[in-house]
Amino acid sequence: MKQVLFLFALLFSLPAFSQSFAKLPVTNIKGENYDFTLRDVVAKDKPAEFDINTYFNPENVTILQYNFRIGYYFRDKYHISLGVDHMKYVVQPNQVVKIDGEINDPGNRFNGTYTNEDLKIVP
Repeated sequence: MKQVLFLFALLFSLPAFSQSFAKLPVTNIKGENYDFTLRDVVAKDKPAEFDINTYFNPENVTILQYNFRIGYYFRDKYHISLGVDHMKYVVQPNQVVKIDGEINDPGNRFNGTYTNEDLKIVP
């Protein structure tokens, strides 16, 4: 009886442009003179307006929001893939969020220690 061996291989890529909205439950911000957490921050993405030069010029790759994945199926049920999601979220102004932590940055008007306090995000 003859056996038939099928070699299954498929290279794939998934480019996409995206737009989304997020409510970030916890945002941790840490630096040399500050370490604090903001809770329930609302942020929206910032996609670029559609323009042929913007979207299809390789020099503008950092302007866009995009998803890209490339992969290889090496078995019927198995594959390996690598992907990049490049998003630009902008925190929405004039919202009240909770803050915990400490800011000790010379000349910063927000200096202080916070414990579950309200903070209004202003532009």
